[in-house]
Amino acid sequence: MNIYPDLDIINRSFVLGDNQHIMKQLIDKGYSGKFDMIYLDGPFNSGLIFSMHNDQGIEFVHPWDEAKSIRDHFQPNLYLEDYKIRMELAKELLSDTGLIVLQTNQIMGHYVKIKLDEVFGKAHCLMEVIWKHSQTPWTFGIDQFGYQHETLFFYSKTSNYSKKKDIVYPSVWDDVGGYDLGEENTYFPSQKPEALLKRVIKATTQEGDLVGDFYSGSGTIPYVAEKLNRRWFACDNHAYSLKTMEKRFSKRNITIHVHSLVERFNPNYLNGTTYTKKTAIPFSMYELETLKEFAGDQVTNIYAQSYLSDIDLQVNGHITFNLLMPSMGDSISEENLGTISRPILIETKDGYSLKIENPLEWILYHVVHVERNKFNMIHINEKTNSYKKERETLISQAKEIENQINSKWIQSIEHVGNFVRIIDVFGYSYMLNKVRNSQ
Repeated sequence: MNIYPDLDIINRSFVLGDNQHIMKQLIDKGYSGKFDMIYLDGPFNSGLIFSMHNDQGIEFVHPWDEAKSIRDHFQPNLYLEDYKIRMELAKELLSDTGLIVLQTNQIMGHYVKIKLDEVFGKAHCLMEVIWKHSQTPWTFGIDQFGYQHETLFFYSKTSNYSKKKDIVYPSVWDDVGGYDLGEENTYFPSQKPEALLKRVIKATTQEGDLVGDFYSGSGTIPYVAEKLNRRWFACDNHAYSLKTMEKRFSKRNITIHVHSLVERFNPNYLNGTTYTKKTAIPFSMYELETLKEFAGDQVTNIYAQSYLSDIDLQVNGHITFNLLMPSMGDSISEENLGTISRPILIETKDGYSLKIENPLEWILYHVVHVERNKFNMIHINEKTNSYKKERETLISQAKEIENQINSKWIQSIEHVGNFVRIIDVFGYSYMLNKVRNSQ
């Protein structure tokens, strides 16, 4: 497994991929003890199903993100053990004077704190901050008791942590904004206000310090860190996060150093002419090249959960790339996965278009599959006794979206040197070599 291109500098760097593997790679590359502050605004496991809206206003989910949210909600012990691994890796990356800040909610907060105590030690819990994000309580369907705050836990790695002299921060923050973001809003789910994260950064670091954000989302921590003259490193497993960050930083004429988590060909995934990869690490040109070194051109079908857009630049087009998708039924297992051909970017006389084998099925994988209450939380339907919508409902939603899209699958087009990169309506990225295609 590797970060590609290699991390020759760490400032202003973003890596696309799962933060657990990325943190391990940073440790292997000698970055243990290099971070002055690490911020984890990870999944809250609240039962919320976060969806996104593209520029056309179409609501969609990333299928594997939704599937993980469902799994964690109904199996919280898996969520907690998974999160503890990331806490342990974050501790290894922190300097002896460094601090970790973990933001969570009242549903999981006390369970998460127990894990933090196990990893960092009770004595290193410096503060629990209550962030009041709303003047009006959110009831989530429970009328008597409202919800209007989240919690930030501040822990040090050692007793020799970096201290701010002559400053005492209160334990209740009700003066740093809420989820009503105004002009700051990028429309990325769970985006935090700049004022909140400005206080977090100023309370934990000095100018020039290195800040790590391992669930970067809309990129507010890097964005504020840049304003405050801190160095920063960020990662996220969703390309939509990168797109949002690049858009924010481009307004300030700042270029982000973009990297991806990749791995070599694994012979255990190969079965005859088919290569099936069931991990969350994207299939890339790097993996394809090492696969060809081993198997030559015998492989004709590849199945993976996700792909990097560089595979579109392969010279030999005899391989069909297919996407593994979580089942749209009530159970998620390796034996019960869906598959669909990955869209193909082609150049036409009028520009570019995406060839999609089964448009309605492609849309079906990206609609919200669960019943939700008015706060987007998973809801058990009393009539069907299921949290999943009926297939007829999903098909109806998909047809509405298909009419909205009206065959306009491309969201944006970017020309970078000899390449063109396009983003589709669901946030997937594709590439073409303009020089080769013009010959």
